[in-house]
Amino acid sequence: MKIVNIFIVIMAMSLSNIVSAEIYITEVQPLGVPDIYKTNRKATFQIDTNGALGNSTNADLVTTNYYEGQYLIRSDTNASINISLTPLAADANISFSGLVFRYNNKEYKNGSVRQVISPGIEGKYIYIGGKISINSNAISGLKNLSYILTVTEN
Repeated sequence: MKIVNIFIVIMAMSLSNIVSAEIYITEVQPLGVPDIYKTNRKATFQIDTNGALGNSTNADLVTTNYYEGQYLIRSDTNASINISLTPLAADANISFSGLVFRYNNKEYKNGSVRQVISPGIEGKYIYIGGKISINSNAISGLKNLSYILTVTEN
């Protein structure tokens, strides 16, 4: 029995066009992916922005420790913000085949949104989910998938 362990590495970045404005990103919890049995077929693991398994999950899970990513975004201005989520390739045989996020009770599936309401100083949460594809010829072991969460002010 071979097991594929997937470890998510998150890079968060905030940029501002206004010299005196600040955006703060606090990781509450990273996107959690369970250990998955390595099989001779293509496998998919999907988690939604509420932490539930998606319908396209066909991977054989070893553990059930999966959960959505949660980030608290705060700003010291009321300027609208832009949010983008960019997957980074870590392995030719294991990759994100879709990342989604929810902000201010709306889900975004295309990886970015422009000019949404400011989180303000009290902050708002971004919830991240995604789909991971594992090719049949993937090698067992720990895999480091990562994504970049970028928030900018307008």
